[in-house]
Amino acid sequence: MYNHILLAADGSDHAFRAGKQAAQLAKASGGKVDVVYVVDGETSKADNLNHSYQYVLEKKEEKS
Repeated sequence: MYNHILLAADGSDHAFRAGKQAAQLAKASGGKVDVVYVVDGETSKADNLNHSYQYVLEKKEEKS
C-alpha cells in the first residue's frame, strides 16, 4: 500500500501521533518512513545560538 512515507515533524504531540501512525502504515506494507524535522526561523536561530554558546562553554571548561 505505502512504499515510502515522508513525515514532517516539529516535536509537537500531533507530530508524535502522526509518527506512530506513519510507522504502523509502513510496517503493515513493508515501506519506510523518512522524517523531516521542521521548525520556524526564530526557533532555529535560538537553537543554533544556544548550542554554539554551550559548545564554547564546554571548550573553556576543558582548558581549565
